[in-house]
Amino acid sequence: MTTPKEILLGTLEDLEREDVEKFKWHLKNNGSVEGLPAIPGSKLENAERTKVVDLMFETYSINTFEVTKNLLGRINRNDLLENLNKTIPEPKVQYIKKKLGGKLSAEKSINLFHCLNELDDCSLVEEIQQSLRSGRLSKDELSPAQWSALVFILLSSNLDEFDLQKYSASEKAFLKLLPVVKASKKVLLRDCKLSKRSFEALSEILSSPSNHLRELDLSSNKLQDSGLDLLYVGLKSPDCKLETLRLWYCGLSGISCDYLAAALKSNPSHLRELDLSHNNKLKDPGVKHLCGFLESPECKLETLRSVSMF
Repeated sequence: MTTPKEILLGTLEDLEREDVEKFKWHLKNNGSVEGLPAIPGSKLENAERTKVVDLMFETYSINTFEVTKNLLGRINRNDLLENLNKTIPEPKVQYIKKKLGGKLSAEKSINLFHCLNELDDCSLVEEIQQSLRSGRLSKDELSPAQWSALVFILLSSNLDEFDLQKYSASEKAFLKLLPVVKASKKVLLRDCKLSKRSFEALSEILSSPSNHLRELDLSSNKLQDSGLDLLYVGLKSPDCKLETLRLWYCGLSGISCDYLAAALKSNPSHLRELDLSHNNKLKDPGVKHLCGFLESPECKLETLRSVSMF
């Protein structure tokens, strides 16, 4: 990895001797940045480029590149200034990227990415887009800022369908992409190794007045009765507008039918399709209990699939 000193030395080596002398003249005559000291002329008099770099870092520390950019502009080497701007991020950009690495709401992250766009820095977004195009994303270990970039990209695309398998079939990815789940109408989470934390998060989303979820596929996850108990809190909420729920191979037993029946009684107006196929622990009594509610005039369920019905 190139060090800051190597970057600065490379810039000075691209200067002609005459420009180096102009650069040094501004350094010793306090023509750099307001409030920063000049470098004594006696130290600069016969200093080669390597020595100039050392003196600048000793004198200006973290402000060295700010001074360098200022002086390149003064000696009319805008070509090198442009190259340096691409190599060394502006302080504002660094600050924003640092903020994106912390815990932020989706709304704040989006606002910060808009700020980066205004500062003409799209590096984070471009990194993720490249990973998406190459199919490397699920194998990459993303930083918090890169996860935020992925959320920004997906939310900006206004996608109706979100399939976690396309990005990374893992609980970590699911939890990082919760704002996308909340904003999507159709969410496919089949075989994504989800656990209690994910089911609790989904329940919160289903209970939120601002959720858009209409179709949810949790098939081939270890939901089991305990997980459905957590999901029940969201399913019974009047803010849950779910129309299709698929729960194949989720390890459900008869008690899950009780949870589902209770959820339908509390919130009967929206669910149209419920798929419980391939849950071999489901027994006739539990399914009959669920079917009993189908006779209610309040129930809008049109399709119920279960192993017990085949």
